[in-house]
Amino acid sequence: RILAGCYWFCILICVSTYTANLAAFFTVKNADLPIRNLEDIVKSSYQVAILGSSSTSEVFKSSRYETHTKIWQRIQDGGTQTNDVLGGIKWVRERDELVFITDGPSLRHAANQPPCDLTVVPGLPAAKGFGLALQANDPHTNVFTLAILRLHENDFLASLKRKWWETTNKCPEEKETCMLYNL
Repeated sequence: RILAGCYWFCILICVSTYTANLAAFFTVKNADLPIRNLEDIVKSSYQVAILGSSSTSEVFKSSRYETHTKIWQRIQDGGTQTNDVLGGIKWVRERDELVFITDGPSLRHAANQPPCDLTVVPGLPAAKGFGLALQANDPHTNVFTLAILRLHENDFLASLKRKWWETTNKCPEEKETCMLYNL
């Protein structure tokens, strides 16, 4: 009986230790990112930088959602509209408490290049594709549509993504989508 009691006591200690370490692991991982969504930006003291004259800035400027209008007001108050993506990334590296909002592919590429001091916040909505603008009733519309669909179905676009994002990743880990903040 004593041996069986010691055995079960050791099992209880092992399970308790595992559970405590697992809980600590998930708590620390979630605590790493102070911003997980746009509402977190509004609640925080972070400044917001954005690419001026871009589709992203138009979304915030013309949106009627309260969160978007508050972020747009913060952008205007802070004077943090940049002319290019590299300028926004430079601001994030130089300033404390600044997020830069722009399209995901540009941010993922920048975050995967040395000095590896940027993080892309996962889980935020981002554009998943690009479009081509043609005039109404253009005879080439169907040709372009079919060609792009073929490239997608043949995984050519996915292979380009692997080539330029996954094989050129010079940082330990790529993270998802559309905001940067300085570590």
